[in-house]
Amino acid sequence: AVTLGGISDLKSYQQESAGCGRPILRLMGGSPSEVPERYQQASPIEMLPLGVKQTLIVGAHDTIVRPQHNRAFATAAQKSGDDVQLIVLDGAAHFEVIAPNSSAWPTVQNAVSSLLDAMKK
Repeated sequence: AVTLGGISDLKSYQQESAGCGRPILRLMGGSPSEVPERYQQASPIEMLPLGVKQTLIVGAHDTIVRPQHNRAFATAAQKSGDDVQLIVLDGAAHFEVIAPNSSAWPTVQNAVSSLLDAMKK
């Protein structure tokens, strides 16, 4: 799995962010205290170990999903036994990691290609 500025812990993200916080509330149908079972079932960090190789790519200047959000998930995933690589791209923010014309894109391509090559073995 490759995540690009992904939200891997819906509960903590909801509490720390104004970025996608409101859409997450709508998606989940309430806050973590109102519908805890939904956050338990939908949040990747709650499902660890995932049992698949994961590459998390985030921009060092991402203010929507901060690098420390992904760093916390990577640490938890590794402790659970998952194979996780965290790539923090200098000079990139949230949207550069998804833009094919950005300087971050070759890193994204390499991450996807690497995982696909590993699947072939």
